[in-house]
Amino acid sequence: MMKTQVKQFISIHDDQQHVHPERPEILQIPEQKLFKTILPSITSEFLEKALSANTAKHSLGFSPNLSFAVDMVGSPATAFPETSYSQLEVGKILDIKDPVTWKLLSAPHIQKRHLYLPPAIGGDQPRQPTATQRNATFMKGLDDIGVKAVEAALSSTKTDIKDIDMLVTVTSTGLALPGVSGILIRKLPFRGDVLRSDIVGMGCNGGASGLRAIATQLGHMASIRGKQCKALLLCCEVNSAYFVNREGNIGDGVVNSLFGDGAVASILAASPMGSSFAVPGSPNSVVSPVGKPATPKISLLDFESITIPEYFEDMSYNMDDNSELPFFKLTKRIPAAVGNSVEIPVRKLLERHGLKPADVGQWVVHGGGKSVMQLVAKNLGLDQEHDLRHTKSVLRDYGNISSGSFLVSLQRLLAEAQEDLDVLKTGDVVTLIAMGPGATIEVILGVVTAAAK
Repeated sequence: MMKTQVKQFISIHDDQQHVHPERPEILQIPEQKLFKTILPSITSEFLEKALSANTAKHSLGFSPNLSFAVDMVGSPATAFPETSYSQLEVGKILDIKDPVTWKLLSAPHIQKRHLYLPPAIGGDQPRQPTATQRNATFMKGLDDIGVKAVEAALSSTKTDIKDIDMLVTVTSTGLALPGVSGILIRKLPFRGDVLRSDIVGMGCNGGASGLRAIATQLGHMASIRGKQCKALLLCCEVNSAYFVNREGNIGDGVVNSLFGDGAVASILAASPMGSSFAVPGSPNSVVSPVGKPATPKISLLDFESITIPEYFEDMSYNMDDNSELPFFKLTKRIPAAVGNSVEIPVRKLLERHGLKPADVGQWVVHGGGKSVMQLVAKNLGLDQEHDLRHTKSVLRDYGNISSGSFLVSLQRLLAEAQEDLDVLKTGDVVTLIAMGPGATIEVILGVVTAAAK
């Protein structure tokens, strides 16, 4: 534990202490000098390990710059509607008549989905929900699974809600003013000065966009405030609110057979000096609860994105001329559009750090559907059964829950790593991929900075 509190501005780019050029009242102290003279309570042996950790080449030959890295704290937490349905049950409740839709519902890659569905279509239950009903369904979901996911994330990481400095919410299935973050602040005891942002309409890549938004702001906040800062990300999607059943519309059939409801929350942290690889006795060392290995720590290093505007119309909300209600349009061109383009941002991001796809230890990919997974695996040279095992299992158990899907896959990867310590080792590269409307592909480069022990 560091006994001395240091509030001066730290410069890690110079060998001499000097006055800050814009704020002369602040003394800049080089990192080496800071550790050796201002923090004498830290042993020189520990310092050598800690200072070399950020530039040490691990088994991959990877030398990550962690000065601006943001750490994921623990594992993402999830919440789903209590009621789950088989694909057969969904077809009956929605009164599906179209044989093509029934064929989609019969595909084995999705076994069940958790949904907010009405008792049954027919009788007094209208075939198309009104705008008021749709909004009420979303608000019901936010109040239920949204709040539960936030509380679970705070509880599982032992984070006090009063320690959250930034709140970012993501959705494409509901619209509120004040936004979702404002609703959460009213429902839960966040501090009044928490910085809040709402990301709306990014679709299935929205969760990755939320992580990028946090990563580009949280480190700056920590440096300005001179202390560790924490953020909470919530992805809350109630896709069932937008299920429609227009006779003979194959697009409706794809949506009705693919998407599920769910919420995912994750805590992130940034320190003034960035992240570091865990060394014995350091503040970043893994501390395991008795009898249970700790969750590996993944630090987010860099981001890359690509938008392909020629597919703009292929994944979008549109207005139905008869009902004057929005519906989600998804065409058969999308799997090829994202599956065949995913290599572009992935290679660009990896090459920026001297890496290749073969250097990636684990892949966390959004489960956009069976065809998407097949093309992503083909174009990146991945083994579907191994590299996309968690993508496939999440799609099987929940369907596509849009912005939070890839975070559920990450949750399963981290749980696996607690059982098998060889799954994620310190220094391993983790690449996260999500894709959505635009068409847009988001890629995140992470590194394991503390393995489970």
